[in-house]
Amino acid sequence: MEFSLISSFGSIFPIVTPSLYWAITIVWTVVLVLLVWRFGHAFRTRGLLTLLILILAIDAARTVIESVYFGALFGSLYGFFEPSVQEYLQSPTLLAIPKLVTLVSGLLVLILIVGRWLPSAQQREDISRSAEAKLILEIEKQRERLLIAQSVAKVGSWETDLNTLEVEWSPETFRIFEKDPATFAPTHERFLELVDPNDREAVDAAFRKSFDSAELCLIEHQIEMPDGRKKTVVERWKTIVDESGRPRAIGTCQDITDIRSAETRALEALELLKVAGRAARLGGWSFDTASNRLFWSEETRKIHEVPDAFTPTVDAGINFYAPEFRQQIEKAFFTCLERGEPFEETLQIITAKGKRVWVKSIGFPRLDHAGRIIGVHGAFQDISDLISREESLLLLETAVSRLNDIVIVTDADVDEPGPRIVLVNDAFEKITGYSKDETIGRSPRFLQGPKTDREVLDRIRNSLKSSAGFRGELLNYTKSGQEILLELEILPIANARGITSNFVAIERDITERKRLALEREDVGGRLDTLIREAKVGILVHRNFEPLVANKELARMLGYSSESEIIQLGDAKLLFADDERERISDYNAARLRGEAVPSTYEIVGKTRDGSLIQLENRAFTVRWGEGTAVCAMLSDVSAQKKLEAQLRQAQRLEAVGQLTGGIAHDFNNLLLVILGNAELLEERLADDNELHNFAISVQKAALRGADLTGRLLSFARRQPLDPKAIDLSQTLKEMKELLVRAIGEHVDVRTLSSPGLWLAEVDPSQLENAILNLAINARDAMPGGGVLTIESSNVELDSDYTKDKLELLPGRYVLVAVSDTGVGMTSETIAQAFEPFFTTKEVGKGSGLGLSMVYGFAKQSRGHVAIYSELGKGTTVKLYLPKSSRTAALEQHVVPYESVPKGSEKILVVEDDDEVRSHVEGQLKSLGYEVVSVANGIEATEVLKNTADFDLLFTDVVMPKGVNGPALAEIARRLYPDLPVLFTSGYTENAIIHHGQLDKGTLLLAKPYRRVDLAEKVRAAMDRRNG
Repeated sequence: MEFSLISSFGSIFPIVTPSLYWAITIVWTVVLVLLVWRFGHAFRTRGLLTLLILILAIDAARTVIESVYFGALFGSLYGFFEPSVQEYLQSPTLLAIPKLVTLVSGLLVLILIVGRWLPSAQQREDISRSAEAKLILEIEKQRERLLIAQSVAKVGSWETDLNTLEVEWSPETFRIFEKDPATFAPTHERFLELVDPNDREAVDAAFRKSFDSAELCLIEHQIEMPDGRKKTVVERWKTIVDESGRPRAIGTCQDITDIRSAETRALEALELLKVAGRAARLGGWSFDTASNRLFWSEETRKIHEVPDAFTPTVDAGINFYAPEFRQQIEKAFFTCLERGEPFEETLQIITAKGKRVWVKSIGFPRLDHAGRIIGVHGAFQDISDLISREESLLLLETAVSRLNDIVIVTDADVDEPGPRIVLVNDAFEKITGYSKDETIGRSPRFLQGPKTDREVLDRIRNSLKSSAGFRGELLNYTKSGQEILLELEILPIANARGITSNFVAIERDITERKRLALEREDVGGRLDTLIREAKVGILVHRNFEPLVANKELARMLGYSSESEIIQLGDAKLLFADDERERISDYNAARLRGEAVPSTYEIVGKTRDGSLIQLENRAFTVRWGEGTAVCAMLSDVSAQKKLEAQLRQAQRLEAVGQLTGGIAHDFNNLLLVILGNAELLEERLADDNELHNFAISVQKAALRGADLTGRLLSFARRQPLDPKAIDLSQTLKEMKELLVRAIGEHVDVRTLSSPGLWLAEVDPSQLENAILNLAINARDAMPGGGVLTIESSNVELDSDYTKDKLELLPGRYVLVAVSDTGVGMTSETIAQAFEPFFTTKEVGKGSGLGLSMVYGFAKQSRGHVAIYSELGKGTTVKLYLPKSSRTAALEQHVVPYESVPKGSEKILVVEDDDEVRSHVEGQLKSLGYEVVSVANGIEATEVLKNTADFDLLFTDVVMPKGVNGPALAEIARRLYPDLPVLFTSGYTENAIIHHGQLDKGTLLLAKPYRRVDLAEKVRAAMDRRNG
């Protein structure tokens, strides 16, 4: 059965096998066609290799199928086939069939390749155009993207033909240079015209230098816009050779104006930060854990006073802190570094130069993107000034709290119910009995009561509404209902915008003072009269609070009244600043019963701030229920001045004794020399040469004798033969001698008053003195001038002589020698009478001329004074005693007692403070009303504002531009009838002859007596009255 089945199959096998082969071949062919049709695009794009791989893959699949089929068949059934079947299976016909199919498939593939994948010429052209179009499109897209990128980055491109220097610019380059491509054709030269002139040469040189270089070049420069603006650009380029062999430069131009502006602003901001840091003394610091590096800013280094190159470590930075603060900053720093806790510490450092500085150190952790601590940074500020201000404020607050006077600070709201109290001091609580808690937030009106003066309250309210201050007295009440009288001053306090933000009231409890005043009134007027009329300044004070002051003290210190001294509230203000500690110590010791000087000298301070020398005799007195100090003060300034003059006179006296002794001994020597010279002259008469030598010795001895005479005159040892002489006659006789002695370039004028007294002097010594003064005057006028010698009668009163040693009040004959020379400084005047002092060149003056005049005047019981102004001239006044041998010429003297007086109003103008004060006192003693000023400018303002003056009394020479004559001219324009009286250290005739005043002008020469002043003032007044 089994064999029959195999036989049956063997019979049908030759029929089935070819069918199966063709079926497989057909299926394979269909699959191949479908694949080619379906994946043709992939073949075209991926190429022939893909197609061949596909064909080989399908053929491999077919081979696998054949192998499986035939392999299985032959392997399992071969032994069962008949030999005929086996021969059939191995026949060439059957084996050729797959090869034929493969051949047909290959041809089919070849046809497909030739027909579809090997296009025609038209197709190739179309394909080429399509590819070119796509390439152009892609290039345009790339170019568009490039232009957009250039616009965003402000980078333009350019290309220059280095042979022709023709230039091509991109659109962005045109925009950078703000040029229109339609109207501007760029060339290298036109490009250079757009470059800033300051950069043009450098840009052109850099461009031409790059012609022979293949390296990348770069230059930054500025270009000018049509409207004058400037831009900053950076050029980058490279030289290449194109495909035709032409050299070309291809580059970019980038507008970096905004970048540079930003950099400039950043630098300015950085500089501002530095300035702010310097102003605020604020610096920065930073520590980086990775590099273990500590960085300090410039200001931080300055605060530490270290060099700019100083780079500290953390340990070094901590060691700058004062020892007592190092642990504190170390803990804060490392806690911040380890845990990220910020810190702000106020500590002291010791700088590199050893100075202690208060600083505020602030630190914060530095974190990376993951939040990890990578360091610490912060700020560092010098707050020494702030600490100092805080300490000062604390001191001020402490001082205010400890003041004995009440201090109340309120807000500025004056509307009902009135300003609210924001601060009171301890004295407020002590005096009123109210605590601060009971007071803050309330109006001060709660302190008022039934006897409080409503009129005073209205004045206070009106002052506060206008933000003005108030000063006065007010009755208030304590918590217990007791009346307290307060002396108060209310001041507005403005904020930084100038708006009143608070009021400060300073109140002093004067209840006890008022009570003491009433007690003093009850004592009676006898003690008050004694104190008031005393000729010594009297001050009674308790802990320097003035209780009593008299008129003499007020006059002495320049106050209008004794009450003005009482109102000061602090007697220490009457003394110089550097004396207050001493008198405080004395006062405290005296009240403790300790031994302190009862009489001592002290420097006082007048109302206008000037200082005077006082003698103080102080002692304690019982006053009311307590103890006070009474100070009796005397002005010893004049006494000190006299003492200084005495010391000067004693010094000159000592010098005089020395020079007198030398002159005496020298005279003895000269006597021997002169005698022997005369003897030689007689014996050598036959020898002309030796005879002349002897005569020369005699002349030298005689000059030495003259010199000793001058020394003896200064030493007041020159023998005098005083006689009653008529100075007017003496001057007439001397005039010719004087003209010959001083030369024709000086105009000599002698003037004598009528009725001149006789003077009691040595005639020869007087002539010698006048001659010396005339020669000195000549030397002061090298270019010529006027020498005026006058004589007149004067009477010196005690007001003038009180500060002149050895000069007594009385009648004198004055000889005044005036010149129009260069004048002398105050320093020269102070030394003028000292022997051997001279301002002349060496060899042109002995320095004894004025010394001799000084000695002669003193020895004659007279006086000599110098008055001089630089550039104006000098007057030397020689006061000689009136002779008592005759009284025939006394009818011109006005008796001292019968001086004319008046009550008119006089404006006094004098630049010397002491003279002005003296004149003012003299005129007031004569009954006149006086207004005094220091210079012509002040006088002009007074005259413009006041029209009721009866006389202008002014110095001739004054500072500040407006002198006496100029002021008189201004006064006459304002008030034509106002009389003017001048005064000067020059004599009347000297002033007029020097051209400073017109003839007929009234002048009172300094110094003058009270009677002279009275007569001149009255004469000026009477001249206007006709």
